[in-house]
Amino acid sequence: MNYGNHLQNAAVSRTAEITEHFSHTRPNGLSFYTAPGFDQGGTIVGENLQQTYISRNAAPEEIAQKLFDNWKKSPGHYENMMDGSYLDHAIQLDTYENGDNIIIYSTQVFSN
Repeated sequence: MNYGNHLQNAAVSRTAEITEHFSHTRPNGLSFYTAPGFDQGGTIVGENLQQTYISRNAAPEEIAQKLFDNWKKSPGHYENMMDGSYLDHAIQLDTYENGDNIIIYSTQVFSN
């Protein structure tokens, strides 16, 4: 799977949306794939969302591993990551301080 620069706008817009309304349905009630940027994708698109907490002292590698492990533990999310029909993906993280931790909202988007 390759990084799909053309999908980055979708990942950015969906991550901003899930910080306010955590759902695969957009705040306006439409499906996730109607977000700006998905129109640049292929005929098949997918989305993984995540909200997680991690120590504010965590290294970038630790954050990446936690996100990967959490998605891997979820059958539907893991299926998206392993689906051979997806050729491109993009990911976006937004972070917010919460005491000794950081809240991470993340979106991974896929297309063929």
